[in-house]
Amino acid sequence: LNFDALNASGGPVTGDALGSYLGAAGISVSAITPNTELAVESQALINNGNSVTASSAPNVLTQIGGNGPVSFTLEFTHSISQFSFTRPALLADPFVSHPAWTATAYDGNGVAVATTGSGLISSYTNVPSQIFTLAGAGIKSIEFDSQGSGLTTFNSLVMDDFIVTTNASSPPIVSITNPLQGEYFNVPNTVEIDAQATSDAGIFQVEIGRA
Repeated sequence: LNFDALNASGGPVTGDALGSYLGAAGISVSAITPNTELAVESQALINNGNSVTASSAPNVLTQIGGNGPVSFTLEFTHSISQFSFTRPALLADPFVSHPAWTATAYDGNGVAVATTGSGLISSYTNVPSQIFTLAGAGIKSIEFDSQGSGLTTFNSLVMDDFIVTTNASSPPIVSITNPLQGEYFNVPNTVEIDAQATSDAGIFQVEIGRA
Protein backbone atom coordinates (compact mmCIF):
# COMPACT_ATOMS: atom_id res chain seq x y z
CA LEU A 1 0.00 0.00 0.00
CA ASN A 2 1.60 3.27 -1.11
CA PHE A 3 -1.45 5.57 -0.63
CA ASP A 4 -0.93 7.13 -4.06
CA ALA A 5 -4.34 6.04 -5.35
CA LEU A 6 -5.82 8.68 -3.03
CA ASN A 7 -5.90 12.25 -4.33
CA ALA A 8 -4.34 14.40 -1.62
CA SER A 9 -3.43 17.28 -3.92
CA GLY A 10 -6.19 19.40 -2.39
CA GLY A 11 -5.49 18.54 1.23
CA PRO A 12 -5.28 15.60 3.64
CA VAL A 13 -7.41 12.52 2.91
CA THR A 14 -8.96 11.21 6.13
CA GLY A 15 -12.11 9.54 7.43
CA ASP A 16 -14.22 7.31 5.19
CA ALA A 17 -12.05 7.69 2.10
CA LEU A 18 -8.95 6.51 3.93
CA GLY A 19 -10.94 3.89 5.83
CA SER A 20 -12.21 2.39 2.57
CA TYR A 21 -8.72 2.34 1.09
CA LEU A 22 -7.30 0.51 4.10
CA GLY A 23 -10.37 -1.70 4.41
CA ALA A 24 -9.86 -3.05 0.90
CA ALA A 25 -6.57 -4.47 2.19
CA GLY A 26 -8.15 -5.92 5.33
CA ILE A 27 -6.90 -3.14 7.62
CA SER A 28 -8.89 -0.94 10.02
CA VAL A 29 -7.94 1.84 12.44
CA SER A 30 -8.79 1.86 16.15
CA ALA A 31 -7.74 3.39 19.47
CA ILE A 32 -6.68 6.67 17.86
CA THR A 33 -5.86 9.59 20.14
CA PRO A 34 -8.96 11.83 20.54
CA ASN A 35 -9.09 14.91 18.29
CA THR A 36 -6.52 13.46 15.89
CA GLU A 37 -6.88 11.76 12.52
CA LEU A 38 -4.89 9.35 10.44
CA ALA A 39 -4.27 11.19 7.19
CA VAL A 40 -2.76 10.74 3.75
CA GLU A 41 -0.91 13.91 2.78
CA SER A 42 0.86 15.01 -0.37
CA GLN A 43 4.55 15.68 0.14
CA ALA A 44 4.09 18.87 -1.88
CA LEU A 45 1.73 20.32 0.74
CA ILE A 46 3.89 19.59 3.78
CA ASN A 47 5.97 22.71 4.39
CA ASN A 48 5.71 23.54 0.66
CA GLY A 49 7.39 20.27 -0.27
CA ASN A 50 10.54 21.01 1.72
CA SER A 51 10.25 18.50 4.59
CA VAL A 52 9.72 14.97 3.26
CA THR A 53 10.22 12.89 0.13
CA ALA A 54 7.77 10.00 -0.14
CA SER A 55 9.45 6.68 -0.91
CA SER A 56 6.75 6.24 -3.56
CA ALA A 57 5.71 9.77 -4.47
CA PRO A 58 3.60 11.73 -3.91
CA ASN A 59 1.77 10.65 -0.72
CA VAL A 60 2.67 9.72 2.85
CA LEU A 61 0.64 8.60 5.86
CA THR A 62 0.78 10.33 9.24
CA GLN A 63 -1.37 11.30 12.22
CA ILE A 64 -2.54 14.90 12.31
CA GLY A 65 -4.32 17.15 14.79
CA GLY A 66 -2.08 16.54 17.78
CA ASN A 67 0.48 18.69 19.56
CA GLY A 68 2.01 16.07 21.84
CA PRO A 69 2.19 12.27 22.27
CA VAL A 70 -0.28 10.47 19.99
CA SER A 71 -1.11 6.88 19.10
CA PHE A 72 -3.27 4.69 16.90
CA THR A 73 -3.70 0.98 16.18
CA LEU A 74 -3.97 -0.89 12.89
CA GLU A 75 -6.08 -4.05 13.08
CA PHE A 76 -5.94 -6.84 10.51
CA THR A 77 -8.96 -8.87 9.40
CA HIS A 78 -6.76 -11.94 9.02
CA SER A 79 -3.64 -12.62 11.03
CA ILE A 80 -0.36 -11.75 9.34
CA SER A 81 3.21 -12.92 9.79
CA GLN A 82 5.07 -9.73 8.85
CA PHE A 83 4.46 -6.00 8.41
CA SER A 84 6.97 -3.60 6.85
CA PHE A 85 6.83 0.11 6.15
CA THR A 86 9.15 2.93 5.18
CA ARG A 87 9.87 6.08 7.15
CA PRO A 88 10.45 8.34 4.13
CA ALA A 89 13.45 10.62 3.62
CA LEU A 90 13.37 13.80 5.71
CA LEU A 91 14.54 17.09 4.18
CA ALA A 92 16.47 19.68 6.20
CA ASP A 93 15.22 23.17 5.31
CA PRO A 94 17.54 24.12 6.94
CA PHE A 95 16.60 21.82 9.85
CA VAL A 96 14.28 18.83 10.24
CA SER A 97 13.08 16.85 13.24
CA HIS A 98 10.96 13.74 13.68
CA PRO A 99 9.58 12.43 17.00
CA ALA A 100 10.68 9.25 18.72
CA TRP A 101 8.20 6.45 18.14
CA THR A 102 7.52 2.77 18.78
CA ALA A 103 5.41 0.15 17.01
CA THR A 104 4.30 -2.99 18.84
CA ALA A 105 2.66 -6.00 17.17
CA TYR A 106 0.14 -8.15 19.09
CA ASP A 107 -1.40 -11.52 18.39
CA GLY A 108 -5.10 -12.30 18.72
CA ASN A 109 -4.75 -12.79 22.48
CA GLY A 110 -3.20 -9.35 22.98
CA VAL A 111 0.29 -10.75 23.56
CA ALA A 112 3.14 -8.62 22.17
CA VAL A 113 5.07 -10.59 19.55
CA ALA A 114 7.34 -7.93 17.99
CA THR A 115 8.39 -4.33 18.42
CA THR A 116 10.42 -1.71 16.57
CA GLY A 117 10.97 2.03 16.76
CA SER A 118 13.36 4.94 16.51
CA GLY A 119 14.59 7.76 18.69
CA LEU A 120 14.17 11.50 18.17
CA ILE A 121 15.70 12.77 14.91
CA SER A 122 17.10 16.31 14.83
CA SER A 123 19.24 17.11 11.81
CA TYR A 124 20.67 19.98 9.75
CA THR A 125 21.22 17.56 6.86
CA ASN A 126 18.78 15.38 4.93
CA VAL A 127 17.92 12.08 6.61
CA PRO A 128 17.68 9.00 4.34
CA SER A 129 14.57 6.85 4.32
CA GLN A 130 14.53 3.70 6.43
CA ILE A 131 12.52 0.47 6.29
CA PHE A 132 11.16 -1.05 9.51
CA THR A 133 9.76 -4.57 9.90
CA LEU A 134 7.69 -6.37 12.52
CA ALA A 135 7.57 -10.16 12.26
CA GLY A 136 5.81 -12.66 14.48
CA ALA A 137 3.29 -15.48 14.59
CA GLY A 138 -0.35 -14.52 14.14
CA ILE A 139 -0.12 -10.72 14.23
CA LYS A 140 -3.62 -9.24 14.52
CA SER A 141 -2.88 -5.62 15.44
CA ILE A 142 -0.05 -3.08 15.61
CA GLU A 143 -0.01 -0.11 17.98
CA PHE A 144 1.94 2.98 16.93
CA ASP A 145 3.02 5.48 19.59
CA SER A 146 4.69 8.78 18.66
CA GLN A 147 6.28 11.08 21.23
CA GLY A 148 5.32 14.36 19.59
CA SER A 149 6.07 17.55 21.49
CA GLY A 150 4.88 20.37 19.27
CA LEU A 151 8.53 21.29 18.73
CA THR A 152 9.31 18.78 15.96
CA THR A 153 8.73 19.27 12.23
CA PHE A 154 6.30 16.35 12.39
CA ASN A 155 4.26 15.54 15.47
CA SER A 156 3.96 11.84 14.65
CA LEU A 157 5.57 9.03 12.70
CA VAL A 158 5.53 9.56 8.92
CA MET A 159 5.03 6.37 6.91
CA ASP A 160 4.86 5.03 3.37
CA ASP A 161 4.81 1.73 1.48
CA PHE A 162 3.06 -0.80 3.72
CA ILE A 163 4.00 -4.40 2.90
CA VAL A 164 1.73 -6.96 4.56
CA THR A 165 2.69 -10.65 4.57
CA THR A 166 -0.20 -12.95 5.41
CA ASN A 167 0.18 -16.28 7.18
CA ALA A 168 0.52 -19.17 4.78
CA SER A 169 -2.44 -21.50 5.20
CA SER A 170 -1.58 -25.04 6.25
CA PRO A 171 -3.46 -27.90 4.54
CA PRO A 172 -6.55 -29.04 6.45
CA ILE A 173 -6.16 -32.04 8.75
CA VAL A 174 -8.93 -34.64 8.68
CA SER A 175 -9.11 -37.78 10.80
CA ILE A 176 -11.75 -40.51 11.17
CA THR A 177 -12.78 -40.79 14.81
CA ASN A 178 -15.40 -43.52 14.34
CA PRO A 179 -15.11 -46.37 13.55
CA LEU A 180 -11.70 -46.96 15.07
CA GLN A 181 -8.81 -48.18 13.00
CA GLY A 182 -8.85 -51.97 12.65
CA GLU A 183 -12.57 -52.46 13.35
CA TYR A 184 -14.42 -54.96 11.13
CA PHE A 185 -18.13 -55.23 10.31
CA ASN A 186 -20.31 -57.93 8.78
CA VAL A 187 -22.18 -57.03 5.61
CA PRO A 188 -24.77 -55.90 4.92
CA ASN A 189 -24.53 -53.36 7.76
CA THR A 190 -25.03 -49.70 8.53
CA VAL A 191 -21.88 -48.04 9.84
CA GLU A 192 -21.81 -44.54 11.33
CA ILE A 193 -18.72 -42.61 10.31
CA ASP A 194 -17.51 -39.60 12.33
CA ALA A 195 -14.70 -37.28 11.24
CA GLN A 196 -12.81 -34.43 12.86
CA ALA A 197 -11.34 -31.67 10.68
CA THR A 198 -9.22 -28.60 11.48
CA SER A 199 -7.88 -25.79 9.29
CA ASP A 200 -6.35 -22.33 9.78
CA ALA A 201 -8.99 -20.97 7.40
CA GLY A 202 -11.91 -22.79 9.03
CA ILE A 203 -13.94 -25.79 7.83
CA PHE A 204 -17.03 -25.44 5.62
CA GLN A 205 -17.89 -29.11 5.22
CA VAL A 206 -16.38 -32.60 5.12
CA GLU A 207 -17.42 -35.14 2.50
CA ILE A 208 -16.64 -38.85 2.84
CA GLY A 209 -16.66 -40.80 -0.39
CA ARG A 210 -16.94 -44.51 -1.09
CA ALA A 211 -13.77 -46.20 -2.30
